[in-house]
Amino acid sequence: MEGAWWCCKYYYIKYTYSPPLPSVYSLVKGVSKNDQGQFLTEFFCNSVIKYSGRGTYKREIYVESFENVTAGRKEYECAKVKFTMTYEVRYNTGEPWRLYKWVEDGYIWYSEIGMIKAEYTVKTYFSDELKKKMRYR
Repeated sequence: MEGAWWCCKYYYIKYTYSPPLPSVYSLVKGVSKNDQGQFLTEFFCNSVIKYSGRGTYKREIYVESFENVTAGRKEYECAKVKFTMTYEVRYNTGEPWRLYKWVEDGYIWYSEIGMIKAEYTVKTYFSDELKKKMRYR
């Protein structure tokens, strides 16, 4: 499974997961699930690979409840999923920031058509030091 995280106008990071990140749609209230795996990553600058690396991920999820959520003038019955996702990457570079770690922690609301809403916090660490904290909605 491939994914891309866009940093800004000129940079982006591409990930290839092994095994693919599994779905959480089949979970029911009170069920928790943990999984982990590896991924390869490439850091692009102006469409040129600047760095490449190898990483690991660990995901912990728990279905807290079911709620009705309105999105786009429609109401969906959703599973409210508490999740924590931890990523760690080691880039093939001599830069002091080559060890890169980030943690996503929050909630995602899923319906039968997929993700409806997400609220989570991302904490980013470079070489084990907290550098920035961002809030996504």
